[in-house]
Amino acid sequence: MAGASGNGTNATTTATAGATLKASAGDAAQSVIPKRMNDSLWWESFVELLEQLESTPPYSDISDNMIDKLRRNHAWFLDTVSCFKPPNEASRLALESHEICFGSHSLVIKPELKEVAFRASKYLCLDEVQMYILVSMIFEHNNSIAVSDGQKIQNLILLQYFIERQCLLKCVRWIFVKAIYVSSKTHKNNEIKREALQLIHDGLEARMLSTIKDLVSSVSSEKTFLDAEFIALWVDETIIEDNLILDVLFLAYYENFCVCNAVQWINLCSLFKNVLSGTYSIENIAVSGEAQALFAHVKAQLLFILIETLDLENLLHMVNEEVPFSDGGAMFSMLDIQEINSLVSSLSILGMVECGPLLLAWAVFICLISSLPDMKNNLILMEIDHVDYVHQAFEVRPFNYLLEVLRSSCLRDSDGPISGQLSILRTFVSAFIASYDFSHQPEKDLLSLILEMLCEIYHGEESLSIQFWDRDSFVDGPIRSLLYMLESEYPYRTVEFVCFLSALCNGSWSAQCVYSFLDKMHGMTLLFEVPSGSCCTGVYEIVKAHYRIPVPGLDGVFIPLGARGQILKFVDDNIALVRWECAHSGVYVLLLRMAQLSHSSGQDDMFPILNLLYCLISSNLALCFKLLHLDESMYAHAAQNSGFLEMNVCIDVLRVISLLAVRLIEDGRHVNAVGMCISLLAKMVECAPSLVIKSVLSSNIFGTANPKFSSGGLLFSGALFQILLADLWEEKECFVLTTSVLDYAIQHLEKGVLDVMKSCIRGVRISHMAGSLVWDILIFDSSVHNALFQLLLVANQVLEKTYGYHLSQIKEIDGLQAAACSSMDIICSLLTDMSKHGDGNTGCDRASLAFIGTIMSNILDDCQGLQSRSLGKMIAKGTISRHGISK
Repeated sequence: MAGASGNGTNATTTATAGATLKASAGDAAQSVIPKRMNDSLWWESFVELLEQLESTPPYSDISDNMIDKLRRNHAWFLDTVSCFKPPNEASRLALESHEICFGSHSLVIKPELKEVAFRASKYLCLDEVQMYILVSMIFEHNNSIAVSDGQKIQNLILLQYFIERQCLLKCVRWIFVKAIYVSSKTHKNNEIKREALQLIHDGLEARMLSTIKDLVSSVSSEKTFLDAEFIALWVDETIIEDNLILDVLFLAYYENFCVCNAVQWINLCSLFKNVLSGTYSIENIAVSGEAQALFAHVKAQLLFILIETLDLENLLHMVNEEVPFSDGGAMFSMLDIQEINSLVSSLSILGMVECGPLLLAWAVFICLISSLPDMKNNLILMEIDHVDYVHQAFEVRPFNYLLEVLRSSCLRDSDGPISGQLSILRTFVSAFIASYDFSHQPEKDLLSLILEMLCEIYHGEESLSIQFWDRDSFVDGPIRSLLYMLESEYPYRTVEFVCFLSALCNGSWSAQCVYSFLDKMHGMTLLFEVPSGSCCTGVYEIVKAHYRIPVPGLDGVFIPLGARGQILKFVDDNIALVRWECAHSGVYVLLLRMAQLSHSSGQDDMFPILNLLYCLISSNLALCFKLLHLDESMYAHAAQNSGFLEMNVCIDVLRVISLLAVRLIEDGRHVNAVGMCISLLAKMVECAPSLVIKSVLSSNIFGTANPKFSSGGLLFSGALFQILLADLWEEKECFVLTTSVLDYAIQHLEKGVLDVMKSCIRGVRISHMAGSLVWDILIFDSSVHNALFQLLLVANQVLEKTYGYHLSQIKEIDGLQAAACSSMDIICSLLTDMSKHGDGNTGCDRASLAFIGTIMSNILDDCQGLQSRSLGKMIAKGTISRHGISK
């Protein structure tokens, strides 16, 4: 029995071993067979795809290869970041295979990358297979990293994952932007528009809204154990994705790829309400300044979309053309309006500043609809008190909030549809002006606020400026009436009028329109003392000038005898604001005003005039010739003959600007105005270089009237250079002035000064006298020494701040390095020349040694980085030593 038992045991063991061998062989065979996974898990780098898309010019054809890529990624464009799946068991097991197949794609699994993918998948809550694809991309493009670099790899994966997600959203945005420029004649570009429309047809609008809701509410328990640094990064990147999604939604609505119906509008408004009320937890952990600014932009983007989808532009058209509501193609029915109104009314309870513009937009919407021919007695509209919405809105100062948004860096520095958003705000302001009377609004300084908003909206937007000056543009009609209202009080109120015109000078045609508008004015508004006993005691009554009335602030300008005027309002018992009928050139009057302000302390009125002149010339250089010859124009002679101008009044624009610059420089408190003067001169150099140079030299702006330096003048002794060389690194105004001076110098170089300088340099090598002159400047001119010190003794803190400043480009930092190195080269050349020709005993040599010794004692112990290259060059030549200057 024992023997039998033993044989049985051996047989069992043998059978078990055989089964194990078969299982191992089966597992090995299984690992060799490619594991098939769902095609939806496969993805290609969206960073590379976006680079390829953005390299295509806006109006050119797209290649067949790119069209094919767009078609292949249609599902990703539709679901966007939702296509990135969470970890699951099937994907984890799939990575145990030797190879994975996704339809026509296959992926060979490398064991060392697999472990990296497992760790990162858990950390980022991403599907293991999709994470492996990302890890393989990173290792493919970064040869310098190894699997052992744990923390470095983790950081790379983290950043690359967020970049890929954002580039995916930017690809979708690119499709809609590209589709806007599609011409029906181009078949290939029609494929882009077809893709955009197909995305809308397949439900992109609803999926985007669902995705953004998931993102703003995506603080989950899985992330609470992660470190604070990751949480901060995750919040920042998630909010960026929110903004990108809203970019796409805005483009879809603004460019009419789809229509926002009442259901979708209510969903968007509910999202807006929940974001404001703090329902979503992402705002609670957005603690960094950047994250808070980005989240504020999310709120602003939602607000823009909600205002746009009210279709105020169409309503303005219907009111303007008296189109009935039933025939106007309105998106909302009366029942929709009733339902939306109940949601909007609940926003006032929040008391948030972001609610104000939407409450005001809804009031304007109701007011415009109520003005339509067939809606004046509509019961539903009569139940809605739109005036009460206006009062609720002004309690949170809506225009102050919108002005803050317009000036925010998040809007101005965005690569999103800024022009469209500015256009929406323009339409909103226009609709508000058309609906309500300023004088009856509770907010103080409402006109000034609206003008500031309009200046921000139109500034730099050529298309909006063109629309403004197009008389057929009904949207701009109410805003044009605002300009005419300002013009009716000119020159009594100059600043707002001039600032508004400056904002409208975008593009050659718009600048010409502004100039023509000013050049053909028909009246002047002044304070006028109504004679006692006069029968003119009411507003809008007509008065007559029984004598030549001098215009205050404009010496030599008069209201002609016999001119008729209309009383606009009384400011005192017998002091009235009167609009006199007298044709004149507003351009000429502004220049006279600026010339006389330069002798007074009215700097606040002067800068807007300078800015307007700069906007006119920079947008349309032909206007520069008109300004330079303004005194010779037909207007000047006609104005003198009519008695409007004294016969001895004349204006030399160049001289006025040059002398104004000198006075401002001497004052030293108005750096921006100085910069504007020099920028104006730089623009005028393009038209008349000889005239500008003559005017600048005669006025001595740069302090170089006396070319004989030996007589005591210094190269950089002028007050302007003292301002430039002052230690004002943190003053923004200094940058404006420096830029204007550099622009002025560049214009001179382009007009031939560079060739003259080259000739002078060549002459220095040949002419002993010229060489001695340059040598004396370098050795004895303390202003040159100060300039060298400014370049060489830049504080480390300044360099670090410049390096970290997001607007500083690498070439700017390199330029600072080159300037410092050039300064050291000057010193090197001085010492080299001394070693050849000097014996150290002359006054010149002693001055040189003293100067160089001072520099060395200050910088030698801290000479690293920027100065190391030239310093090394000097030491290598034996010119200097560590402890002093060699003989």
